[in-house]
Amino acid sequence: MNRNFKSIATGTSGILTSFTSDEWDVTPDVIKAFHIEILSPYIFDQDFLKKEAVNLLAPLVPSVVNICNDAWTKWVFEDTLQAYRDGSKVDKPLSVSTYADWMPKVSLATSEFWSFHYFASELDGLELEEFRFEAFRVIGLLIEACLQPQLKNLLCQVRIRRGKGVTVAQVTNMKLGNVVEELDTTANLGDACRPAPWHIRLNQWRNIAQHHKSHIDLGKIVGLYGTPPNEAEIRLERAQLAEVVLKIKRLYLAMHTAYEIFGMENLEDIRPLVAGKLRIRDEVRLMQLVTSLSTQGFELKDFEQTAEANIATVQDVTDQDEVGRMAHASQFPYVLWKYFPKESSTVKYMNRYAKLKMECTARDADCARCSSGEIKPEELASRVDIKFHN
Repeated sequence: MNRNFKSIATGTSGILTSFTSDEWDVTPDVIKAFHIEILSPYIFDQDFLKKEAVNLLAPLVPSVVNICNDAWTKWVFEDTLQAYRDGSKVDKPLSVSTYADWMPKVSLATSEFWSFHYFASELDGLELEEFRFEAFRVIGLLIEACLQPQLKNLLCQVRIRRGKGVTVAQVTNMKLGNVVEELDTTANLGDACRPAPWHIRLNQWRNIAQHHKSHIDLGKIVGLYGTPPNEAEIRLERAQLAEVVLKIKRLYLAMHTAYEIFGMENLEDIRPLVAGKLRIRDEVRLMQLVTSLSTQGFELKDFEQTAEANIATVQDVTDQDEVGRMAHASQFPYVLWKYFPKESSTVKYMNRYAKLKMECTARDADCARCSSGEIKPEELASRVDIKFHN
């Protein structure tokens, strides 16, 4: 088993919504319709949405559902997505090339987020002093390593929208406080840069964490921010600091999902600009695979890799017709290959009672020809090797 597989497969539950319910009438058509329903308000190209609803766009579905369950997060998400699109309307070549220039940094930030999410300590059950330390450590990491590249990328798009000249180098070298202040005053993001009800800017939360400017006083968690002699303090109950952590996680989810949607909408323009420059960590791709399968009523139970092969074991978590579900699962070797191109990609299908019923394998050459459009999916399906088990 991949050494990070178990933490990745279970770690998504804290940030994503599960869609694997026995109450669902989980057929491929129902799943596709559900994905389209969730994403259609946010994907302009409906033909693209219909084509990729259960493949490329599937990992977005849990994120968008999660976002739409919280009014503030939904509002930040929609305003961030609009800022990207407005920048593109003003100067699409500059908007897209700037986005592409930021992709390596944002990709690294995404890896940092999921690494943090897999291995972060549980805050529940910690003594108050340990909770204070760990909560501010999480806040610092989220803002510095994960949100900062998103904020700087977004600032570039906002400057383009405003008709201002922009270079990635200029914004890269800006201090976080200056980035947050400019976004707060020019981006029409409401209180996203200084979340309510505390109204402390993100860079100040980061500074409290990084400068270790917090302590316990009379059972309250005290944070100090600003520059002496104008230093201010905030006093928080344990539950209030936990809410700060959650709100910053939601902010990241909102901004990152908007970033991903804009990238997918402009994929054909962006792809040649980042060819050979982008390295997405295997852990991130595996998380996306786990999410994609879960939205279709399957749970990834095991994942093995060799130099030449991928082997994924999936379990059906629905009560639907087993033959139909096996036919559905027989498409997954190609999905697996898309995330992890190897000489062979094998998917083992277990029914809802964890009994192995089928193995299917697709070859690299056939998957590549399907991906390029040389052969149709139906032709690829006829070339998949299938072995049934009683």
